[in-house]
Amino acid sequence: MEEGIIVTPVSKDGLASDVSNYHPISLTSVVCKNMQRATVQQLLKYLHSNDFINTQQRVFLTRKSTTSNLLETINDWNLAISAQDGISAAYIDFTNAFDSVSHAKLFQKSTDMV
Repeated sequence: MEEGIIVTPVSKDGLASDVSNYHPISLTSVVCKNMQRATVQQLLKYLHSNDFINTQQRVFLTRKSTTSNLLETINDWNLAISAQDGISAAYIDFTNAFDSVSHAKLFQKSTDMV
């Protein structure tokens, strides 16, 4: 028996009547979520043991967040300003990156893999 992917719309900020204010969330089974968790744990264990994770890494790590990144960045900027060093910064906003993915192609690719 082939199971389909269940996708549910989740509202972003803005008018609920505007279709562009929603992003899709794929709902998966408990077995799938447990497999994902086990895979992530094994992958992180391997990456940590081989020193492949930079100390500046924030995404997907426990006790690391954008808040801790911001606090560390502000501290670094304060140190640079105190030492009269220059500061260059570039921030990229990937907020709508997932919205630009063709969900039909993504679904087709996932069914091709089965």
